[in-house]
Amino acid sequence: MNSVSFLKLSLCAALVGLSSGCSVDFPDDKPYACTADGDCGGDGYVCATLGTLQYCCLPEPEVCGNGIDDNCDGKVDESGPNGEGC
Repeated sequence: MNSVSFLKLSLCAALVGLSSGCSVDFPDDKPYACTADGDCGGDGYVCATLGTLQYCCLPEPEVCGNGIDDNCDGKVDESGPNGEGC
């Protein structure tokens, strides 16, 4: 969770209170830092590590040549859609 999101959640909790249904939405197209899977809010997201960066990631089949760790295993473009190497 980045510091802006944490600040929003803290402010929301202080002003309204968690018991009254206060929530913060996290957009799916933005990366969020994490230290454990629980930091990623569920819905299939996991805390992935790429080098020294830990980020929330939704595992999908790896796509060759896009420069993204699609399957959240810490490797970029390591296999194609049928398991062959890129």
